[in-house]
Amino acid sequence: MYSAEERTESAEACTVPLNDQSQDVPDATEVSIPVQQPSSILPKIHSRRFREYCSQVLSKEVDSCVTELLKELVRFQDRLYLKDPVKAKTKRRLVMGLREVLKHLKLKKLKCVIISPNCEKIQSKGGLDDTLQTIINCAYEQNVPFVFALNRKALGRCVNKAVPVSVVGIFSYDGAQNHFHKLYDLTMKARQDYKDMITSLQKQQNEDEEEENDVETVSEESHRENVTTASAIEETDEPNYIKVWKRMLEEKYTPYAMSLEESLTNDVFNFHL
Repeated sequence: MYSAEERTESAEACTVPLNDQSQDVPDATEVSIPVQQPSSILPKIHSRRFREYCSQVLSKEVDSCVTELLKELVRFQDRLYLKDPVKAKTKRRLVMGLREVLKHLKLKKLKCVIISPNCEKIQSKGGLDDTLQTIINCAYEQNVPFVFALNRKALGRCVNKAVPVSVVGIFSYDGAQNHFHKLYDLTMKARQDYKDMITSLQKQQNEDEEEENDVETVSEESHRENVTTASAIEETDEPNYIKVWKRMLEEKYTPYAMSLEESLTNDVFNFHL
């Protein structure tokens, strides 16, 4: 949990002008654009294992590529540590944890961020969700690629940790460029697949709503037609002698009713006098 001061510093870091990236870093703009999903679609595609902050589809290819990249970087880091422990501390390849990743993002020292898609859901102000969104926004502002891959336990195992890890930041991928560029291509494809899925679901939802409206309109028209038809049938099926009898009653008793009403009015008037 971060203090109000740390959250303010994090927001300010996202607005600082960008430093020049390494020449071999791909343009991450297309990969890093956060996708705004329609809220009505979210429950259909997101779950506890695929949280709402994810903006790409999950795939075994991406998971496998992330695993190979991280294990290779861990191997390089361990090899350097055996040769020169002091230098190894100053030339770290990886950083883990929300706080550390956010701190080094603010310092503009990360080349890539790996985020687990099943982080714990804490939506309170300053909670885990806010911190994750801050990391994603900062990475986007600094043109740093971020990838959603592996669950927290698998991500921890990739960096030789016995505990679950939510986020991993990469300082340098020198020596593993092939893995990184392959991951970049796979992430672009996964992100485009996610956008296509959102568009398809939105189109399907609109079609379903139009179909429901058409069904309601047809139902109302059908009901009105049934009522009109029923009334016409009643009038048509009425025997002729009933119609004659009704007409006779109207002609015979209407004048009588009027004279009776007039007589009662006169009697009441005379009574009062």
